[in-house]
Amino acid sequence: MKTSDYGIIIVLSVGLLANSIADIRLEKIVSKLEKRGEVEVFLEKPTEVKPVPTNTYKGPRLYNNKTKIVFHDSKEFTCLAENIYYESRGEPYIGKISVAQVTYNRAEKVGSFCDAVHAPSQFSWTLNTQEKPHGREWEASKHAAKMFANGVRVKNLEHTDHYHANYVDPYWNVNMKRTAIIGAHQFYASR
Repeated sequence: MKTSDYGIIIVLSVGLLANSIADIRLEKIVSKLEKRGEVEVFLEKPTEVKPVPTNTYKGPRLYNNKTKIVFHDSKEFTCLAENIYYESRGEPYIGKISVAQVTYNRAEKVGSFCDAVHAPSQFSWTLNTQEKPHGREWEASKHAAKMFANGVRVKNLEHTDHYHANYVDPYWNVNMKRTAIIGAHQFYASR
């Protein structure tokens, strides 16, 4: 095969051609172009696309456990939404649900979301005065709290009760089992 001085290469995909007659016609056209030596033509049939099996992914995933949380006090919902906002602002949706799940797991031990969130030295944002939640991230945090209350959970975090940002290495994680890394956080369960 010869190519012209311009080095033009034409790639034709014949995967969409319906029958062998069309393939034969295309091959004749290609042959004529190649004989002129002006262009080099490659016929490329697309490879078969094979679906990727979903059971190979072992990372965290969302599911609905169909357990609804009823807030008898709007303050409880606000405590959950604020914790999601301050702890996972800028994180993907699964990260927000993960923070909600840890908050819930702690709330079950102490009796309420507000008690869990505002327990001494449990969530770093409660140690400093913070600006009021606002904007799109606040709306996303409230949405995540509503979805969590309607049963959305993260698989394998059912017993997770701690997490920390990836850029820190707290003393307490030595005796805990890491359950997931989601976004910028590492999640742990007590042993």
